[in-house]
Amino acid sequence: MKKLFTLFTIAFLTLPILAQVEKKVIIEHFTNTRCGICSSRNPAFYQVLEDYPQVLHIAYHPSSPYSSCLFSQHNQEENDHRTNFYGVYGGTPRMVMQGDVIPVQNPLVSAEQIDAQLGKLSDYKLTLSNALVSGNTYKAIIEIERVSGSQNETILVYSGLAEKEIEYNAPNGEDLHHDVFRKVVFSDTASVNSVGQTKVIEVEYTAHQDWDINEIYAFAIIHNSITMEVIQSGNSIDSPTFISKPTVENRPDILFPNPASDRLNIQPKYLNQNYDLYIYSSQGQLVKQFDDLSRMNIGDLPGEIYYVILKDENGQSISTKLIVNRR
Repeated sequence: MKKLFTLFTIAFLTLPILAQVEKKVIIEHFTNTRCGICSSRNPAFYQVLEDYPQVLHIAYHPSSPYSSCLFSQHNQEENDHRTNFYGVYGGTPRMVMQGDVIPVQNPLVSAEQIDAQLGKLSDYKLTLSNALVSGNTYKAIIEIERVSGSQNETILVYSGLAEKEIEYNAPNGEDLHHDVFRKVVFSDTASVNSVGQTKVIEVEYTAHQDWDINEIYAFAIIHNSITMEVIQSGNSIDSPTFISKPTVENRPDILFPNPASDRLNIQPKYLNQNYDLYIYSSQGQLVKQFDDLSRMNIGDLPGEIYYVILKDENGQSISTKLIVNRR
C-alpha cells in the first residue's frame, strides 16, 4: 500500500488568538461482530448517541475474544494496538471517553456521563479534511492550531480512517455497523508551542477495495504525551473531494488588485523568495499554478471566490482569498 506523508509548520503572521476553543467529545468503542453482549448493549448506546450528534464515535474491533470477526481481520494489528493502548484488550464491549476507560456497565455510556464532558475547553483547534488526489490515491490533511496556553508541551497525534456505516449481517445479529475503524494514517509526537502557530500533517493513502470510499472520513485525536489525556479530537465531515479546500487566512493585502479580473500581482517582497502560487476553486479543485509570480494571468477564470496558497521551497505556506470579478 502506497503511503506518503509530509509534515510542515505554518507560522501565520497575525496577532495571536488568546481564547480557548470547545473540546470535542470522543467515545472510542471496542466491540466485535461475534460478541453477543455487544449486540445486546450496542443498540441502546447508539440510541443515546442520537441525542449527541456533536460527539465523535469510533468503533474498533480487536481480535480478542473473537479473532474471526470480519472487521478485526481486515486490520487486526492496528485494531489490537489501539485496544492495548488503553489496556482493555481481551474483552468486549468496552468504552473509552476522552481517553478515560469507562468501567464495565449497562448502559455502556449514559447521557449523564456525556453531559459531564460537554463544554470543556482546549488550547488546540483541530481541523481535518479528506481529499482524492488521483486514481485510487487519497490524502488526509490534519491541521493543529495552538490558540491558547503558555506552557510548552509535547502532544501525541493519532489519526486514522473510519467508515461511517457498513451494512453487514454479522454472526451476533447486528446488521448495521457505525464508524468502523479502518486504518491508522499517522501516529507520532509533535509540538505546537506558540499561540497562533499551526502544524499541518498531510498523509497520502490508497483506498482498500473493501471500503466504500464515499463513507470514509478522517479522524484525529490529540493526547497529552505524558498523561495521555485527550486534549482535542476531530473529524472530516464530507467524503473525499477532488482536493480539499485549503485553510484560508484572509490576507487580501498579499495580492492586488483584489478583486481582480485579468492580471494578478503580488507584493514585491514575495517575488524573489522561490514561492509557488496555487489557486483553488470554491469546490476545492486546483485551477491555476504559477512559479513565475511576475506573470500571473487569470483572465480565463470565471468570476467567483477562489482560495490561494503561496508555498515556499521548504513547504511553509501563506493562504488567502481571491475574488475574481466578471462584468
